[in-house]
Amino acid sequence: MNASPDRPCVLVIAGHDPSGGAGVQADIETLLCLGCRPVTLLTLLTAQSASSFVASWPQPGDRLRRQADVLLAGLRVDACKIGALGNAELAGTVASILKQAGYPPSVLDPVLASATHGELADTGCRQVMLDSLLPHAAVVTPNREEALALTGVATAPQAAAALLERGAGHVLVTGVASDDKWAIDALYAPGGGSREYRRRRLPGVFHGSGCTLSAAVAAGLARGWKMHEAVERAQAYTWQALRHAGPVERGQAQPERFYWHTGGDPA
Repeated sequence: MNASPDRPCVLVIAGHDPSGGAGVQADIETLLCLGCRPVTLLTLLTAQSASSFVASWPQPGDRLRRQADVLLAGLRVDACKIGALGNAELAGTVASILKQAGYPPSVLDPVLASATHGELADTGCRQVMLDSLLPHAAVVTPNREEALALTGVATAPQAAAALLERGAGHVLVTGVASDDKWAIDALYAPGGGSREYRRRRLPGVFHGSGCTLSAAVAAGLARGWKMHEAVERAQAYTWQALRHAGPVERGQAQPERFYWHTGGDPA
């Protein structure tokens, strides 16, 4: 079984955010907006909102394994997006699920903490992520702080080089630089090549921007686009979603992924 040719199937392996701003719901909304069929495996539950984080509860690895066995029986996956993992057991289980799925093009969003500062990856999880997931990632999408924390180096280019050396296909670091006018992300490729993506800086703080961007990249890879095209289109989509963002409750603004419903241009 597979999605229709114009609706590729993307496997999302991520945590649940009750506010809907980040996590698996953000991924589902993004993928639906971009014409994909999302299927999901939940790694953990959280008690959080757009303004606070209380706790997270990773599910047992064997339970996630059983869910994957049922889901993947006869299902062809065109791409995979991996988000919050919680602990080393779950990270290892996800590595085996990728193998079972045939190693589809994968976007690894190494979520170390929520936007409201709740920890979502312990030390053991980070190590398994680097050892067992990174080598199978078509692209890893850390923000600058995550890239530095994962590698222990001082700059984003150094961090990208270290992640590429460990096996990542590409590294997209968000927030490598910024000023009052521009926010800059950078895509690093093996061999030292890089591309910068400059977007006009938007006011405010957002809940779920990284999830939106990484899921949008996964949508492009599921469609068979080259990496630079998938990232370029994902950047444009995410910027529009943030431009139309608004508060659902107190706290950080949530991306409006169906932004054309508020008068934006869906093109």
